[in-house]
Amino acid sequence: IMKDWDHKLIAHQEHVTAQTADCFNCHETIQHQQGTKGFDHIDAALADCRECHAEPHLHQRQLLAGIGGYGMEKPYPIKHYEINVNCTGCHNKESHDEKGRAIKEATAETCVSCHSEKERGLIEQWKGDVADFFMEARDMEQEALEALEAAKGKLSEATFQQAMALFQNGQENLRIVDSGGGVHNKKFSVSLLDVAIIHFEDVMDMVKAD
Repeated sequence: IMKDWDHKLIAHQEHVTAQTADCFNCHETIQHQQGTKGFDHIDAALADCRECHAEPHLHQRQLLAGIGGYGMEKPYPIKHYEINVNCTGCHNKESHDEKGRAIKEATAETCVSCHSEKERGLIEQWKGDVADFFMEARDMEQEALEALEAAKGKLSEATFQQAMALFQNGQENLRIVDSGGGVHNKKFSVSLLDVAIIHFEDVMDMVKAD
């Protein structure tokens, strides 16, 4: 059985099911004591943020790779991703976030250092373009939500669930762009927002038609 010790199902079948072993025959009470000298039990958890948090940069990764969300027929990665430029290729200036924590910030200087002076304003331009379209999508989301709330109890259950699914898909696209920062892939972000707006419009059409 020891060769299958890491296979939890087999281990429990052999000991608990077959031999009626008590849980605490194996799972002894935790003993809190001084750890190994030089071992920091806090660092052991902090080494991987995902021990406590969801993948902190999931949406940034999705945008860079041009994946995720709803309504996209195929991946649409940013060119930087295709030539294996990672986060530190752009985020290389020492800075601090709103809580005073040290971070690496992306700046226009990085764009210029790899490309040319004409790219200096590119980051702010991309941010502005995505932000404007995002607000338009957010307004449509609110209209669709109000239409759904007004239609509660009036639509057939099947129609309401279909409309709700479309609405939630649109919300997921907004969430990816908002959380991931649309600047990480402007074209893909705009496409996600465009699909979201279409979903919200479809929701309102379904509510009116039923």
